[in-house]
Amino acid sequence: MGSSPIAPTKIMKTITTLLILGTALANASPLESSKIQNNLLSLFKSQTKERRQVGYKAVRDKFKSGELNAGDRRLYRVLIGKAEAYHLVELKARVAAVTKTSPLHAGKIRVDNHSGQAEGPGIFKSFNRLYSQWYASALETKDMSKLDWRKPQHEWAGSFQEMEKEIKKCSESFDRLTSSWERIKSGGDYHALYETCEAINECREETAWCDGEEVFERLELSRVITSIPSGASLKTSLQRIDSFNMMIESYTTAGAFNKKQTWASEEAKSMVKILNERRLRLGFECLKLDEVLSNVCKEHSQDMVTRQFFSHSGSDGKDHRARTRDVGWYGSAFGEVLYSGSTVPRDVHIAWWKSEDNRPKLYAQHLNKIGVGIVNKTWTVIIGRTYERKTRFRIAE
Repeated sequence: MGSSPIAPTKIMKTITTLLILGTALANASPLESSKIQNNLLSLFKSQTKERRQVGYKAVRDKFKSGELNAGDRRLYRVLIGKAEAYHLVELKARVAAVTKTSPLHAGKIRVDNHSGQAEGPGIFKSFNRLYSQWYASALETKDMSKLDWRKPQHEWAGSFQEMEKEIKKCSESFDRLTSSWERIKSGGDYHALYETCEAINECREETAWCDGEEVFERLELSRVITSIPSGASLKTSLQRIDSFNMMIESYTTAGAFNKKQTWASEEAKSMVKILNERRLRLGFECLKLDEVLSNVCKEHSQDMVTRQFFSHSGSDGKDHRARTRDVGWYGSAFGEVLYSGSTVPRDVHIAWWKSEDNRPKLYAQHLNKIGVGIVNKTWTVIIGRTYERKTRFRIAE
């Protein structure tokens, strides 16, 4: 497994000394020395990335200085091949460790008596099961939230109250899933799998360099483990964990960004936080406050207050799309919701959630920006999407 830590400068000196000694041997490559090979392999096989990088750099520096020639690349490739084979064996062992099931308890998951969460090899199976439960509930809640419960439902036999029950069920499933995800991320197995895959990719990159290839394509862990017999069952769990990572990242990043927007009122920030908490649990991308959109919203709220009307059309007859175009907003304005009568964000959100016209606008996919404008208890909110970069956000099935 891993070697004891050694200062990188000491390692570099050791490798350099050995390579220099090797060059003194008549008609022999330093890389043919068994002592040099053993020292390099001990670095290449290390579980610590820093140690491995020291080994790669020591050899490449010798190629750059001319102390190793093009013919020595074959010898270096052989060494790297041995290191890659070692890490592949390590990966197989790690995959087997997290997927194995005791013959006496086939199909069962060991559960911690205190936390109620799976542990050991069963922790990934437990996450997979909880993810499936949450995904099914979130999918149904998304569909129900789009319905207008004022009208007869042909394909759905339900009601607003049943939608509320499904929301509660989805939220509880999400909490259990989050607990399982945190348990996996805090454990050593998950990180060891990715670290071992990283070591394999490093070896593949060095091999590509030896072969003179200019382009190197990294392999994802989920792809590497499919070559391992017991890895196929783990692939789905890892893809879902990666997807959940993106969800949490979207929520955390949006929350940190919104908190820093000093131009936004506390009521506006609180409203977006409420929306993002629910959007996260339903599997939607979270929203970031947009200052340009918010200014458009505030101007419309001020227009309604000053001229004493309540409408999506302004006093000039323009709707929210025209207003955003007028200011040159660089996104697509999906929808607008209005409210008058309170400055308490949670009360306003409840009113919007119960509204068959407003709820579908606030809980739609592919949205990432929001503007909030509040004037004298009158709210205007515009939600939309910008395309300044391709989002990594996705939900695995």
